[in-house]
Amino acid sequence: MRILEVIQSLASGGAERLVTDLCNELSKTEEVTVLILKDVEHFYLPQLSPKVKVLEAKMPLGGSIRQLVQCCKWVNRIKPDVVHVLKEGKIVETGGTPCCWPTCCTDAGTNST
Repeated sequence: MRILEVIQSLASGGAERLVTDLCNELSKTEEVTVLILKDVEHFYLPQLSPKVKVLEAKMPLGGSIRQLVQCCKWVNRIKPDVVHVLKEGKIVETGGTPCCWPTCCTDAGTNST
């Protein structure tokens, strides 16, 4: 199974630690990719298993439609079976493909949840 974990950063924090632990455990039996949205320091990045694929979108703080489109392109490229968005988020429909987007970045798109 192809799993995509989406998080704003892997900076020091509880949600970030949870994603790190979850990815390390899931990567023992599944194909796991972490998509990090923001371009900030990533405290937990060195603690991820080498089996976990890391993609950094390097989006600036704030949000825009261009960033939403970029996020959807990542999801379409990876073609995951499961998309897990940690922290506040919504699922946006783009041409029938569900795409995750943190609600704290923008309210663009259609909420399908």
